Amino acid sequence: MDLEWGLQGARRFAERVDVVVVVDVLSFSTSVTVACERGARVWPHPGGEEAHALARSIEAVLAGTRSHTSGPSLSPTSLLDLPEGSRLVLPSPNGSSITHALMNAKVAVVAGGLRNAAAVARYVRDVGAERVAVVPAGERWPDHSLRFAYEDLVGAGAVVRRLTETVPGLFRSPEAEAAALAFAEPAAARRHAVRPRARRAGLRGRRPAGRAGRRVRRRAGAARGPVRGGGAAEHPLLDGSGQRVERRDESAQQVGERGGVRGAQRREQARARGAAARRTRRRRCDGRCR
Repeated sequence: MDLEWGLQGARRFAERVDVVVVVDVLSFSTSVTVACERGARVWPHPGGEEAHALARSIEAVLAGTRSHTSGPSLSPTSLLDLPEGSRLVLPSPNGSSITHALMNAKVAVVAGGLRNAAAVARYVRDVGAERVAVVPAGERWPDHSLRFAYEDLVGAGAVVRRLTETVPGLFRSPEAEAAALAFAEPAAARRHAVRPRARRAGLRGRRPAGRAGRRVRRRAGAARGPVRGGGAAEHPLLDGSGQRVERRDESAQQVGERGGVRGAQRREQARARGAAARRTRRRRCDGRCR
C-alpha cells in the first residue's frame, strides 16, 4: 500500500495498482459519501463550462461551490436533502479533478475519507485488490502548485488503518505509515505542534529564576490574595459554623505573626551582611591609602 499526494501522485500509481483511493476530506470525498447515502449518482468534474455541458447532456444537477447558499453545492450539508435517484455533477479543483483525470485509466477509483474508511476497506477486500494507492488530494496555491492539507493526511490515515485491519497481507509504505500515525494520535500531533511555540512564548517550562522569578511569584501571590484566613462572607459555602471561622481567623493571625517574625529576621540578617560588607571595603581602602 502506497501513499502519494495530488494529481501527479495519482498518475504515477495508476498503472501500477489495482485501486486508487482519492482522499479530499474538505470536501469532495465527504460530499460524495453524503450524496451516495441519499441514493444519488455522482459525476466528478474539474468544473468550468464543460461541467455545465455535462450536466445538461445527462440531465443532472450541477453542484455549486461551497459558498453557494441555495441548491446543491460542494458543501456536504447542502446534499442532505438530495432526492433519491438524483444525478449530480460535482466539480472540485482537488479531489474531483484527480478522479476525473483517472477516468480512462485501467484502475478502480474510489473516493475515501473519514466517513467511509471502513466501506473503502471492505470494497478493496471484496474485489481482491493486492496493490492499493491512497492519494490525499491536498489543495492548490494560486500558481496551481500542490499545497499540503492536514485534514487529507488524517483522512488518508483513516483509510490506511482500515485497509490494514481488513485486508490481510497489505503492507504499508513509510508514507502510509506516517498517515496512519497522524490519524491514530491527533492529540500527540497537536502537542508536538504547540509545544515549540509555547516554549518560545515562555508559556511552558520552568519558572523564571533569580530576582525576576521572585518578582513574578510575588506578584502572582498578591493577585491571588491570602491563601488562608477569611471570614464567612468571603467563603459562605466552605466556612461552616461560626466556631470554624474563628479557628480560621486565629490561624490567619498566627500565620501573620510568624511571617512578621521571619521578615524581621531576614531584615536583620540583611543589615548585618551590609555592615560586614562596609567594614571590608573600609579595611581595603585603608590598606591602599597607606
